[in-house]
Amino acid sequence: MFFLFRKMLVGMGALSLGMMIAIGIGIAFMFQQSNSLDSEARVYTDEAVTAITRHWDADELLKRAAPQLLHASKPEQVREFVEAASTRLGPLLETESAKGETKISSDVKHGGTTVTAGFVARAKFAHGEVEIDVALIKTDGRWLITGFHVRPTETVTTADARSI
Repeated sequence: MFFLFRKMLVGMGALSLGMMIAIGIGIAFMFQQSNSLDSEARVYTDEAVTAITRHWDADELLKRAAPQLLHASKPEQVREFVEAASTRLGPLLETESAKGETKISSDVKHGGTTVTAGFVARAKFAHGEVEIDVALIKTDGRWLITGFHVRPTETVTTADARSI
């Protein structure tokens, strides 16, 4: 009887150890995947911000827009926003690499996984500095912009801030 009990405990211990190893491997994989996604989204954000703001090109924003952005803002509104930012800020002088992170969420009910990201890029223009908040979603292996908000820093006057 003691021999059977001991064998059962050893078996349960081995099973527990196997489960802990599997969980550890899963966590390491998710951490590696998250770091990879962070890097990928940062590169995409840096390239998008530069392409959109270099000459304040609404078409550059629209071609990167996710359906969520196009549902919330009509193309004419996007064009007006970009024109107002161009008028108030002037040409792009320099940008810093964006800072932010990606998030992976699972929808157990519908069986899907959603990858989103939020980044902030600082940019200096002829008439001031701003922070650009960029929200992203990864759809069919491709990053798209769901939000693009320009926030003035202290170097942009209050009158300029209301227009962008």
